[in-house]
Amino acid sequence: GAPTQSVAAPQQHVGSARIEAIHRDTVTLSHGPIASMDWGAMTMDFRLPEAGLPRGIKAGDQVRFEFVMGSEGPQIVSVTPIAAGGEQK
Repeated sequence: GAPTQSVAAPQQHVGSARIEAIHRDTVTLSHGPIASMDWGAMTMDFRLPEAGLPRGIKAGDQVRFEFVMGSEGPQIVSVTPIAAGGEQK
């Protein structure tokens, strides 16, 4: 038979950020450096996951987030609130 091609899952990247604004399809994050992308700290929009953000997350919150680079730009995979002391809630 024909050889099968394995499709690698997109690499996931992790960062921490402050939520600046939440829009219908995107969220604006001010994030720290993302070493796996060779990005410095910046403020930018990320596409929301299909399920949206977890309940209770709002502008001003500190979060840990994971994302992949998709054909339409960075796509959030998961978001976890970070408590004031730096621990995940």
